Amino acid sequence: MLPWMKRERIRLWTRPWVSRRGERSVYHTLLPELSEDDQDTIGQWLRLNREQYHGVLQLVTPFIRKEDTHMRDAVTPGEHLTLTLRYLPTIAAWIPTLPIIIH
Repeated sequence: MLPWMKRERIRLWTRPWVSRRGERSVYHTLLPELSEDDQDTIGQWLRLNREQYHGVLQLVTPFIRKEDTHMRDAVTPGEHLTLTLRYLPTIAAWIPTLPIIIH
């Protein structure tokens, strides 16, 4: 085949694994199960109890809500808050060591 006859590669706007987020993510699988069966574990995992979580979610939802597009669904405020609560303390623990890592 001649170089000028090459086909263009089709680009995907959404990767296949992103489209499965609603079925397989921790937010949609593990958290509902834990909220029904094991309140202590979910409290340790998110560092808030159920009432505190829902209170914080109500406060931040207007600021973090995104709109869905025809290309892909937006990350929900609940997913966003859950990820933040889960990983922010982990990142904060690394901050004092960052100058050592950078140098």
